[in-house]
Amino acid sequence: MPIPRFFATKQGSTTTGTGTLTLIAGDTTFRQFEAAVTGAQPVYYSARLAGSTQWEFGIGTYDDGTPGTLTRTTVLWGSSGPGSLVNFDAGVKDVWLQAMPASRELWTFSASTSLAATEYGGLVVMTGSTGRTLSLPVASTVPRNVMTRVHNAGTGGAALLLDPNGSETINGATTLALMPGESVEICSDGTAWYAVGLASGMALVQTQSVSGTPAEIDFALPVTDAEYELAFSRLNFSADAQLSLRVSTDGGSTFDSGGSDYSTSYNFVTGASTTNTNATTGSAILLTDTADSIGGAYGSCRFDTGSPSKRFRLWAGSSIYADPASAPLLHGTFAGGRIADAAASHIRLRLSTGTFVSGSASLRLVRR
Repeated sequence: MPIPRFFATKQGSTTTGTGTLTLIAGDTTFRQFEAAVTGAQPVYYSARLAGSTQWEFGIGTYDDGTPGTLTRTTVLWGSSGPGSLVNFDAGVKDVWLQAMPASRELWTFSASTSLAATEYGGLVVMTGSTGRTLSLPVASTVPRNVMTRVHNAGTGGAALLLDPNGSETINGATTLALMPGESVEICSDGTAWYAVGLASGMALVQTQSVSGTPAEIDFALPVTDAEYELAFSRLNFSADAQLSLRVSTDGGSTFDSGGSDYSTSYNFVTGASTTNTNATTGSAILLTDTADSIGGAYGSCRFDTGSPSKRFRLWAGSSIYADPASAPLLHGTFAGGRIADAAASHIRLRLSTGTFVSGSASLRLVRR
């Protein structure tokens, strides 16, 4: 196992004031910064003037020189208080390469915010029922290999979006969304961000159980250019009706309902006959034929909001429901999409008539 870079690494400095520390060769008992740090980069450091009460701990940038300089960027703690550079008096300062302690501070937020230097290496938790964004600092300003855990403790489908600075990426993508209950460890390599610990498969966005007699069941899509699975179970209605799906592209204010807004294909078995169509246009994507109000409708489908041109595409859908006339279980398959190109923000389950009485529906994000 290699020696941790901060282990027994110390040099001196005779710099006074609040400026950059010019390092001098230290006691050969200790490692020099150039032996412990590869290239110019941010590091944790501490500096103390021997025989005085002046000290500080913070993040600085080592310039990879011999013996080098240390630019004091962010003071985390010190004799002048957090955030304030110490105005060092004359004398030799001991400058140590440091690491964050293994114990972690807990930081919570409920409004969109930026990851602060004081939170590096800690546990950062989002709370609340509204989706928020955690903006990440420029990767080159963060000490490398420092793992910060980020957790989404939100409710009601509130997604936490990790957003790197400018064109920087996280796991190769421009953003990373965490669903409620998900956590990752993030770190910077100086040019990009990496997140580990996120399970593949599907992440639950939200489950809605019917309460009261709603006419629709709406879901917000936390991520554009993504794949989702929608499932519904034991949906009962106030009247026999067809179940269908509509899409919003304006944040849920309106849902497309024009007679040619959607392309839909389906094959529904009704008794001894089959109802089918191929790529017809309509005001919604049909998920069932007319279903018995108390027979319960079940089904699931996958849909994609990413291609082409962020056009909504629904595929691989199937449903089971009861025939209003004789109540045997019937089944069907369906597919469809929104004809115009635009990023979908919400989806809506709706009925051709009446309201929902009972049952539930769930939305999951598919992770690759």
